[in-house]
Amino acid sequence: MYVKKFLLASTLILSVALIAGCGSDEAKAPDSDLSTDQETNKTEANEQVKENQQVYIDESGHEGDELELIKIVNLSTKYRNEGNEEEYLKLFNPNNMKTLTPMKIESIQLESVNFRSENVGTVRTTIKYDTKEEPGEALFIFEKTDNKWIISGTD
Repeated sequence: MYVKKFLLASTLILSVALIAGCGSDEAKAPDSDLSTDQETNKTEANEQVKENQQVYIDESGHEGDELELIKIVNLSTKYRNEGNEEEYLKLFNPNNMKTLTPMKIESIQLESVNFRSENVGTVRTTIKYDTKEEPGEALFIFEKTDNKWIISGTD
């Protein structure tokens, strides 16, 4: 009789211990999933910051008309990558209409800013598109009309 009670009690204790152990694993699983989600979100946020830093030309160290030209190149990059054709086209001379291609800019690097006259300037860049091709040189040609810089063409 004592043996049956002992086996029953032992079985009951082991069952409770097993259930308690399983419950603690389940309680830990959502926390680890949560921390994995948080790590993923942090990684994505860091990549987004890194991407934004690489995509735009650093405006610090520039001033006056030179800064204005760089700001316009950065806006054209922003609108292109967003697919915002309406705002993109506003940056261009209406007589030299440009169409927005689906290519996204992965990185852009400033090579030079030059002024041919008081109303004509250029920004030479090296651009890497998302097409898996090697980076290439791009020249933005600007004209100043009504005291406002606009892109008159690209090469």
